[in-house]
Amino acid sequence: MTTLLLHTARALIPASEIQDAAILIRDGVIEAIGPREGMSLPLGAEELQAAQHTAIPGFVDVHIHGAGGHDVMEGTDEALAGVARTLARHGTTSFLATTVTASPDDICRSVEGIARYMSVQYETDQARAEVLGVHFEGPFISSARRGVHPKEWVQLPSAELLERFLRAASGSARILTIAPELLGAVPDVYKRQAEKLAAMNIPSSF
Repeated sequence: MTTLLLHTARALIPASEIQDAAILIRDGVIEAIGPREGMSLPLGAEELQAAQHTAIPGFVDVHIHGAGGHDVMEGTDEALAGVARTLARHGTTSFLATTVTASPDDICRSVEGIARYMSVQYETDQARAEVLGVHFEGPFISSARRGVHPKEWVQLPSAELLERFLRAASGSARILTIAPELLGAVPDVYKRQAEKLAAMNIPSSF
């Protein structure tokens, strides 16, 4: 087990700021954070000096397509590791690999690669951000408000296609960006309930 005591100029925690801070890390897990003067160096621990720096919680990015010259749509271990290394250098500790509107085959190939990478991402000593899962951005978006997404691959929501995407993701799907106004975006049962509420002048969030 590796034990580190990191000494920083300050540490930002949810409710306060600690000046002249110490962070005790055991086997890669933060165990304690507090003022350096009140933190003893455990037996066998290594003390790291970063007295000119500020320690802050890592960023969690839920919508990112790539970094470091790579795109998550590449779906390869090399590309995803490149993205993860770049994000780690800039303070992001975890992220959702976000796909773009593309052909169904390309989306499936990408998320299969992301799921595969997630199963081996911890087999390294390199500093990398952790891939928490997949964020599907498209293809079930508005063609009128598609931004940079290619129009030829934008389509109406399809339960069958979504099921295909979910199978390819192998349990790693976390977010689906979808235009709720599109035909098929909201299940019929919700539509009927919304209509009933509207008839009674009751606001609905459906």
